[in-house]
Amino acid sequence: MADITKLNINGNEYNIKDEEAANKVINAVEGNIVKFDADGNLADGGKSVTTIDNLFATRVIGDTNKKYKIVACVIRNNAGTWEFIENSSHSKTGVSSIAINGSDIKITFDFIATKVISFIAAPDEVYVKAGIGFGASVAVDNAIISISTTPKIIGAYISYNGTDWVVSNANGNISVTGFASNILSLSHDSVGSEIIGHVTGRGGNYIPQLGSCGATTSQVTFYKFDGTAETVLNTNMKIFFSRTRKQTTLTPADIELVSSNIWCYGIFEVE
Repeated sequence: MADITKLNINGNEYNIKDEEAANKVINAVEGNIVKFDADGNLADGGKSVTTIDNLFATRVIGDTNKKYKIVACVIRNNAGTWEFIENSSHSKTGVSSIAINGSDIKITFDFIATKVISFIAAPDEVYVKAGIGFGASVAVDNAIISISTTPKIIGAYISYNGTDWVVSNANGNISVTGFASNILSLSHDSVGSEIIGHVTGRGGNYIPQLGSCGATTSQVTFYKFDGTAETVLNTNMKIFFSRTRKQTTLTPADIELVSSNIWCYGIFEVE
């Protein structure tokens, strides 16, 4: 096809002097993205445009003779209902609906592609800090997003200094909530319902053991080497403590975090 130097769009004539811009127009015509007649006028059945900027506003220029379409949106769990965020500063494109699909989230596109190029479902800063990740199974007309937690370990060196319990070198939020009889009670970040943890004494004076544990609480019991409980606080009470959250698959209902979003972006080849 000959180089285009003049382009007539809806009665407006444009001079295409920049070589890169001219090549984009040529590729658009050759790729059947837009249609022009022999005189450079917009042909019947072509994309209706009024300016040169609008000609490429919704098009992705890639390989010659191929056309692409973008999917992009932000989604959120709003009081149990998954929805697109659409307001004065957020919009969406290429999508028609969102729904819970069993244990996943399904986004349906407003078109049917011929090929999937790429699709990403990314957590925002709230989900990242909570250790929640997303992955997508993508078809030509929808994306199904699965949810899981990443493994998480919390831990600290905890000791009694004669007056107070001291939590040092903590990974995560861990605090002492009390000591009664021989039981040290701890509060910490959630690690799920699985009781996976470890406690080791320092100094060889006591045998500490994990007692009753929950998602956000743990108990450590102190015993002497003769098997009797140590009920009196003293500075020999020193432990290394840890709890572990394993990787867990979640459902859409499990992740209602305030103002948290999933950012979605995809590109597809279309007819």
